[in-house]
Amino acid sequence: MPRANRSRDRRNVKSEVKRHASNHQYVLADLSAVDYVDSSGLGEILGAYTSARSAGCQLKLLKVQPRLKDLLDMTRLASVVDMEP
Repeated sequence: MPRANRSRDRRNVKSEVKRHASNHQYVLADLSAVDYVDSSGLGEILGAYTSARSAGCQLKLLKVQPRLKDLLDMTRLASVVDMEP
């Protein structure tokens, strides 16, 4: 993905989390179509988690693919971010 698109997507993720977190107890992220995440993607997940927490909300990752779950386990993000099958 071109760098400009990544920056725009980061802003979109954070603004969407903030927008939903202010009105809800949970922000649900359906990751069923995500089978690969690099370090930037991990940073986005952590940023979304932080944005949700600062708004008094909880981020829940839904339908996490096995490869991504392994990565979240390996980086210990799985112990921080709530995941549901």
